[in-house]
Amino acid sequence: GRALHSVLYQRIHNFCTKYTPEFPAEPVVNAWLSRLYNSDPAFHLLVNMNDKFEITEHAVIDVQVNFNLITVQCHQAQLDKPSISHAVELMEYLDKLKAETNAVCIVFSIADSKHAKTFEKRHNYTVFRTVLIKTSDNDESE
Repeated sequence: GRALHSVLYQRIHNFCTKYTPEFPAEPVVNAWLSRLYNSDPAFHLLVNMNDKFEITEHAVIDVQVNFNLITVQCHQAQLDKPSISHAVELMEYLDKLKAETNAVCIVFSIADSKHAKTFEKRHNYTVFRTVLIKTSDNDESE
């Protein structure tokens, strides 16, 4: 696993930078990979590779306890090429993890809304809230 550390770090970092600018990417990715290498049972990192050992898909999943309730939080899911079968595999993994942990829900964050309808129709998700973010990069008062 550590042989892929640099490539995996950069992939997750790039995702954070692009889709979650509200958090600085470096400490988030470092914390996640630290949890991975320390075998934190609540942290799940799914990685698929091609026959050239290049990462083509990844998902970052966290089983969280809030207010004595368990939730399954999918922070990142990136498929380099659209694949319904791989998306279904991820949804099945999340469903199994929810059942195994007795979680009350799965929170699956989607960075762009164009895929939301697909997840609503095929996987019984519901668009629940819209998140607006203002960072110092887009603060007009500066």
